[in-house]
Amino acid sequence: MNDIASTPERRLQMHAEPVAQLGFAAYDHRRGCQNLTQMDWYFGGRLACLGAVPGAAAVALLAVLPPDRVVAGIASAWSKTDPDTLIACRLDAIDRYLSSGVRSDFDAPTTNALLRRAIDALEPAGHALFAAWRARGTRNDTLSDVWLSTVTLREHRGAAHIAAWRAHGLTPPEILVLTEASTGATIGSHATTMMGWPGDAVRRAEASLAYRGWLAVGAYPPFGGAARVVIECATDRHE
Repeated sequence: MNDIASTPERRLQMHAEPVAQLGFAAYDHRRGCQNLTQMDWYFGGRLACLGAVPGAAAVALLAVLPPDRVVAGIASAWSKTDPDTLIACRLDAIDRYLSSGVRSDFDAPTTNALLRRAIDALEPAGHALFAAWRARGTRNDTLSDVWLSTVTLREHRGAAHIAAWRAHGLTPPEILVLTEASTGATIGSHATTMMGWPGDAVRRAEASLAYRGWLAVGAYPPFGGAARVVIECATDRHE
């Protein structure tokens, strides 16, 4: 997908995504929410902007994850804490985590102001998590504000990406398998290990993609690769 890596939308995503992902590392730096597991921290943390949304509704937003895993993760999180408390814990943890490793001359207010310009320019329609995080706002003066802005941008692209692959009629396991193939990863390595899909769901996705001609054992057909690029370009257009 190097042919689209130079687009402004993709460059922004490539820079913002690593910062947004630091929310995982902040788990070990929390002062509150000590009873939360890492999965509680993740599931509750992503959905907290919407309030205590039930897992049965959250499956539509966390679309690439197995529904039963989402339902269990959300139920676990809300049995231990509430959304506002979790948001406060995450912001406090990320601020202290980043403060321990970021250069002292890093200009957080200017960086966040630039990120907010991008956020304010984006269309919220169809982007529930983005709109909810954007409504939270920031003070523009802390490292956690920079992190929250990248999370807000990430959720916009995430919803755009879901719309793009669903428009191609793909299921969650199929887009995961197609992505694995496009990057040269072992089929099922990410879908099962990271995302939690069972092996039979991955095998069905592989067979379905092979039937379409998008996937072949030991090979990745050029038109399959082109389809993956089309999905990314459609995602970029939303941005």
